Amino acid sequence: MRSTVLLRLAFGLLAVDSVVAGPCIPPGTTTAVTSTASTEASSTATEPTSSTVTTESSVETSSSTVSQSSAETSASSTATEISTSSATETTATTDSTTTTGDMTTSTTSSAPTPTFSLVAIGGGDVSGNSLKSYDADDAFVLFRTDIGGGNSIRPYHIDSQGRLVNDQGFYLCGYYEPINEDLDHPAIVVTCNSEVPVYRAFLTCQLAADLKVTCSIPAIACVPGDPNDPWSEPDCQATAGTWDNLYTAAAGPGIGLEIGPPNAGNDYEIPVELGYQEV
Repeated sequence: MRSTVLLRLAFGLLAVDSVVAGPCIPPGTTTAVTSTASTEASSTATEPTSSTVTTESSVETSSSTVSQSSAETSASSTATEISTSSATETTATTDSTTTTGDMTTSTTSSAPTPTFSLVAIGGGDVSGNSLKSYDADDAFVLFRTDIGGGNSIRPYHIDSQGRLVNDQGFYLCGYYEPINEDLDHPAIVVTCNSEVPVYRAFLTCQLAADLKVTCSIPAIACVPGDPNDPWSEPDCQATAGTWDNLYTAAAGPGIGLEIGPPNAGNDYEIPVELGYQEV
């Protein structure tokens, strides 16, 4: 009986050695064989082995979870920093645009319009005289006043449409007055508030570098009226071109200003130029 027990024990030990020294096999098979050997040898050996494996697995799982959580936290922080950076860059761009707008506004200011009086250059015995006007519409402007008074030297400026206008709000216009004997008779310069085609037109002027003022009005072309009617007037129409020659001539109570085509008028008209003096 004792010999039989020893023989079984010997065969059991040989089986264990054969398992340990055998070739590599999948982990699941190894666990099953080990469990069988442990049961026959000792039930106590199974519990420490199972406990050790479970503990190590728990530690590894915990470590893996912590690492993954840390990585996700880091990635979230990085994403937050990138988002914050993008917002900062957007704000900087907006500030830059606002500054550009301010700079553009500061460069749109324009220089003040010069104010000046008008002076005759040439024109016979009125040369050097300043132009005087009345505070009324459709009134003569004069370089010399021989009768009465009430007119004065006024400061002028050129408006955005190139028109001469004084400080009383009156413009200068050419008042056309052709006659049958002189169809190209110059227009008389008067004060005005409006213009009427082929009747009265604004003077359009500009300042020259030599302290002179050049002006013009639209040209007209006329044909004589009925020769059998002593009261018939010329028939006039607008035509191409401008009249830009200035003259002095007798006008009402003094010597006034006229504007017309070249070589216009008669012995009573004297060519003149307009100069200006800033005031």
